[in-house]
Amino acid sequence: LLDKFAQDGAFAELLSTIDGNDRMLPVIDEVNRLFVNIFADTLGFYDNEDDLYEHLTADLNAVVDEYRNGALDEQSAKEKLGNVLCDYAIDKESVDAKNFIDALIDNLAGVSEIKELECGIVTTDTLLAGLKKYESVADKKAETKKIDAVMVSIASSYGDINVDGDIHASDMMDFMGETLDYMKATDVYGGVTENFLTAMMQSGKVSGSIGLTTLEMTDFARKICAGNKGETSFKDIAHTVGASFSVLENIDDTEHKSEQIKELMANLTPETAGVMQDIITPSLMQNYGVKDQEKAEKSSNAVSSLFGNMSSYTENHPKPAGMSDEEYKNSISHEADAVNRIITLSIKANEAKDEKKDLFTKNGESGSLDMSADEVVDLFVNSEVASDTLDQMVNKDGEVQEDPMGIQSGLSDKDKTEISSAIDKYEAENSGVENLDKKLNDMRHMFGVAAEG
Repeated sequence: LLDKFAQDGAFAELLSTIDGNDRMLPVIDEVNRLFVNIFADTLGFYDNEDDLYEHLTADLNAVVDEYRNGALDEQSAKEKLGNVLCDYAIDKESVDAKNFIDALIDNLAGVSEIKELECGIVTTDTLLAGLKKYESVADKKAETKKIDAVMVSIASSYGDINVDGDIHASDMMDFMGETLDYMKATDVYGGVTENFLTAMMQSGKVSGSIGLTTLEMTDFARKICAGNKGETSFKDIAHTVGASFSVLENIDDTEHKSEQIKELMANLTPETAGVMQDIITPSLMQNYGVKDQEKAEKSSNAVSSLFGNMSSYTENHPKPAGMSDEEYKNSISHEADAVNRIITLSIKANEAKDEKKDLFTKNGESGSLDMSADEVVDLFVNSEVASDTLDQMVNKDGEVQEDPMGIQSGLSDKDKTEISSAIDKYEAENSGVENLDKKLNDMRHMFGVAAEG
């Protein structure tokens, strides 16, 4: 059946065989329900509320049993119960959730009372209940073509998502964007489009690839839906999000990453950049290597600022008439290289010391930034995106922020000596350059080094 509907026009062909026979219209509804069920089973959605709470109560009981048997102390048990709630899209920081956890620990309540808390999980039954009946659609001919596009999109991607283990977030995004746009355009699926996205993001296969909790993925889906307005399609947003995740996933592949960033910048809009600025959270940065909470907050602020400045740059420097896409991407190579180094710096400087190498390339030995300190200074000074980002990070709310990216404690003495010397050298050799003092001082604040003398 999936192979059949992966072909353009297959759904329309089915409809043509029952056209005019109203008694057969329910068949169309059953085909739509079948596709939802197949997709839901593949990604592991909960069937219904009973299925959801059966799993949730079992997970809660397992933790309570550990506590009663002495395997967990009270604080550890509370933390573990809170994490279980997050895995079911329940805010563990809410007053009701904290009271529920306390009551469980004190044996004043049973796990069945969990149903009193607001749970954000989207079940298969929720999706099925939101489908509009085909017979109620006014323009059935137009609707047929739209549903056909949904069927083709889901069926043709089935092999990519029906895999063991996690699905790479960037791959899932590419699939989701197109499918959701097709769904939103139909009458039958239009009302459940946002729930479909939320359910996909909540799937363990997807959240596992990103490393965020179900609660965080639910918020992630909400932010994507909020960005889907006006002319900004789900496909536009999904492409940006997927490309951004790919950059973070390939943090050690400097050349490939620069190419991805050029592609990302060339297609970035203020709207899609805004979605990414919301999505780049401390939790996300922790998953990509910045383990310390405070440093993750600073790192996420830096990368979030980067997206805003990348969008501003391409908006202020649009592709000239007559220039090819490839020529335009090449024209922004310098900016892409600078963005690449700031993202790499925000992560690599915060790796455990036994896992990382020097930041800067020297004497033929490649560093994490794949550039010498002199080259990094030159790159940042001459990059509009880098300069604006550093300015925003260092000079925040009218005050100079020390260690604005949270990287200084992760720098070796050798790293600091090299970048300090490179900044001083650049200053001595390039006097008279506009705003140079400010740019170099911003760099000094970022790396935690003093001016010579």
